[in-house]
Amino acid sequence: MNANVKKIIGRLSLLILPFLFTACVTNPIPLALYGNYKGTLHVFPEKIGTKSGRTCYTQFGAGYLPLFLVGDGSVKTAADNGGITKISLVEYEQENIVTGIYARTCIIAYGE
Repeated sequence: MNANVKKIIGRLSLLILPFLFTACVTNPIPLALYGNYKGTLHVFPEKIGTKSGRTCYTQFGAGYLPLFLVGDGSVKTAADNGGITKISLVEYEQENIVTGIYARTCIIAYGE
């Protein structure tokens, strides 16, 4: 290979490399074909309330680059949907099919 081709390959590699590690900092690390996860995002020091509210959004994309996001995934909307004014716990549920192609994430807020 000549020097110009090596430079182009090197620069493209540096450009693409960060995208290979973007999911390493997410919790949980998504699986390649299918994943269904639940977890806690934030716990406040109060007792867990009796009310709960949920909101979901769906992502369609190519790998880790989302092309379309549909829905509202904010904690405020989840709390509003449950009639919550004081949040005590925030959880999430996520379903991935062929990592990055389809993902549905729901935010669940608990409180009073």
